[in-house]
Amino acid sequence: MEWDDTEEIRECIQGTLDMNDFDTFDEYGVPCNFHPQYEYHHEVEFYEHPEGFDAEYDLTSGGELVYLRLQLTFLYLEGRVKRIFHTIDPM
Repeated sequence: MEWDDTEEIRECIQGTLDMNDFDTFDEYGVPCNFHPQYEYHHEVEFYEHPEGFDAEYDLTSGGELVYLRLQLTFLYLEGRVKRIFHTIDPM
């Protein structure tokens, strides 16, 4: 799935939250409360390609890992960067 429409993206995110009974997804950098406690250092991964790069972000809610991954693509176009929302996928 590739969406440019902000309303469709909001609907996908809200649907994912509702389906999994989460209030919100945490913002990047929110401290995590994992049990057992461990270092969470695989939050974001980048994959470069000639047209730009892809980013995958492991989501948390309430400081807990929720085993969902946000997938985005960033394309270099005429001196600008275009972002494309792909999906929120199970890890």
